[in-house]
Amino acid sequence: MAKNKCSKCKGELTKISHITNIHITGDDKNISLYSCTNCNNGTLFVSMYANVGYGENYFKFRIDLTESEAGEIKEKMENCPEPKNEECNCPAHDFLDEFEINNKDRRVILADEKDRWVYNNKNN
Repeated sequence: MAKNKCSKCKGELTKISHITNIHITGDDKNISLYSCTNCNNGTLFVSMYANVGYGENYFKFRIDLTESEAGEIKEKMENCPEPKNEECNCPAHDFLDEFEINNKDRRVILADEKDRWVYNNKNN
């Protein structure tokens, strides 16, 4: 897989922090904060495999952040006591879910592999 590149200057992105959250399907949702090594632009990446009764879908998107958003997200993520525990009740998990929902219009879809969805009718 190609490395993620900065949307502003095409510089290399470095992972700053990561939290595993839970999606409404019950699947793990990976939320990662990256920073550009050239321009310090912050980018939030969200990815997951969504498992439903009739198949699986992988998706990944990014949200480009303002400097203040990146700083706030970094602080929240760094204060999470259990970043790999999707059931952690710290403010960071709720904040990231709310941030993602409130910024749906800013998402840039990087992968949405609907072709993984398979109809599985066990009655035939």
